[in-house]
Amino acid sequence: MPIIPYPILQAYCRQVKAFFRPWTFLWSNAILSEVNPNVERSLNSKFSGCNGKYGEAKIAGLYTFWIAKLKPAFSLEGGRVVNERLAFSVGFSYIRERLSIDICLNAEEMENVHNTLRYHTSSPHTMMHLYEGWIERERLRCENVQLKKELERLQSS
Repeated sequence: MPIIPYPILQAYCRQVKAFFRPWTFLWSNAILSEVNPNVERSLNSKFSGCNGKYGEAKIAGLYTFWIAKLKPAFSLEGGRVVNERLAFSVGFSYIRERLSIDICLNAEEMENVHNTLRYHTSSPHTMMHLYEGWIERERLRCENVQLKKELERLQSS
């Protein structure tokens, strides 16, 4: 099962914390340790027909959903979307590690997804579909860049 081992999940959180300095936050290890069991339960109950072949978008979506739902982090400066930032950062890190794809969102997109996850009803399926769309968009961007380079090479020869 492609679950993130707990020490690696903690390492993702430390990376996120270092990235967002001076925006300082802490997290509860007790609550964070509940993320994996919830992801596993979701996979076993809702996706048992997948025969263990879960896409990376599903896993990233489940981690994003459960971290935002359980809210293991708290800001020392009163930041209001700390768990949402942490949740998406863990999901993005998982995609980067598994697929070597960097999901790039502009500031407006990030604010929109943070606010959606915080203030609106969302489900694991919503998060999975977001990741599927982002992964496809990044793949198309990469193909587009390669096609432009190839076209430039052909035009220059």
